[in-house]
Amino acid sequence: MSTPSTRVLRDVPKAITLSAFLLTLSLCSLRVTAQTPRPLASFHQALAHSTTRPVRVGVYGASHTASDEFTHVLRSSLQRRFGDGGIGWFLPSSPFLFYGRHEVEISGTGWDGMRVRGRERRRDNYGLAGIALDTQDGATSRVQLPPHSEQALSLSYLQQPGGGDLVVTWAEERVVIDTDGPRETKYITLTTSFEATLLTLVATGKVRVFGVDMTRAEGVSVDAFGVPGARAGDQRPWRVRSLEQSLRSRPFDLVILAYGTNESARRERPSERGALREVVR
Repeated sequence: MSTPSTRVLRDVPKAITLSAFLLTLSLCSLRVTAQTPRPLASFHQALAHSTTRPVRVGVYGASHTASDEFTHVLRSSLQRRFGDGGIGWFLPSSPFLFYGRHEVEISGTGWDGMRVRGRERRRDNYGLAGIALDTQDGATSRVQLPPHSEQALSLSYLQQPGGGDLVVTWAEERVVIDTDGPRETKYITLTTSFEATLLTLVATGKVRVFGVDMTRAEGVSVDAFGVPGARAGDQRPWRVRSLEQSLRSRPFDLVILAYGTNESARRERPSERGALREVVR
């Protein structure tokens, strides 16, 4: 008899099944032997305890991930079966065309979106997702949230020399964050009992925001880390120490690499396989 965790894929719509198939094709160059441990055993174990602990899934990919299309379906399916772990990670303003999150309405002015690909493909601090909001002289964000039960509210930003102030406001609360200091990725919890439906951010001076995180102490959350046009190799310019800090601040029970679509347009297959192997390591 199947357990609830092993039956989860039976209820996932065909869109997820197709994405999983494409992901399998993109990972086909990775060697799996009879001695390879069950790769999803720890994830199934986490799902079995989702009523007493948070279960976190991170999906790295391209435009289909950035727009939160198949990740939204995956999130809804898992949360229905194993509990709602919260909205999860998102940017409080759109960094580029096609960015979206189904659970929130975001707007903002004055931000420049940065992403670890194309012209932005230089070694830098890209936070957890490879995308960020950057401003040199001030910006604002407004996030409309659906009614929900209590969640913790956290924020990831770049501490940097000459950094400005970031004011975060919700309900009757107001927190001022001074981002000046030695260059380092910061992840702070602002409150463990966020229940408002409106969140605003006001930046003055030079500020970089990597994302907002809203989660509960139990249930499943699914984070969509997508960059339009991205390939797996685009992860390589991340500053390793910055990425490691971000992953430690929000450890995942399952990481999905949903790449392959943009790699298919190139003929340098050996180099793409090498990039995927490097990212997995």
